[in-house]
Amino acid sequence: MTEKKEKGVKQAIEEILGTDGPTIRHLCQVIGKILATMPANKFARLYTTRANLLKDLLLNLYDQDYEKRITVSEEVIRDFLDQKQRLTGVSSLIFESDPDLELFSDASNEWGVFAPFRRDVYIQFGK
Repeated sequence: MTEKKEKGVKQAIEEILGTDGPTIRHLCQVIGKILATMPANKFARLYTTRANLLKDLLLNLYDQDYEKRITVSEEVIRDFLDQKQRLTGVSSLIFESDPDLELFSDASNEWGVFAPFRRDVYIQFGK
């Protein structure tokens, strides 16, 4: 994950925690920013689960009014603070895999597939 993205997420967390009575929309934006750090941030869902539950509860309570001012629960505040602290230096390794089977397709003339398990016969579909 880039340093810029990390900084943006940390800033979003700081902003919502520093806001007196943020809106449900603001909560949704912070949840989205945290989730956008996946797959590098393997625990993004963990740190947003309670916030998502709170968001759903509040939207049902306030008739889907995203502009309603809310109080963020202590559990969600703790989750956001933990996420902010653990966000530093997260990364996702790029790795190569060695598949057991490869399928090739060709869409230049209708479409077809080359499958080795079919004795290397190219089968064309869509005519």
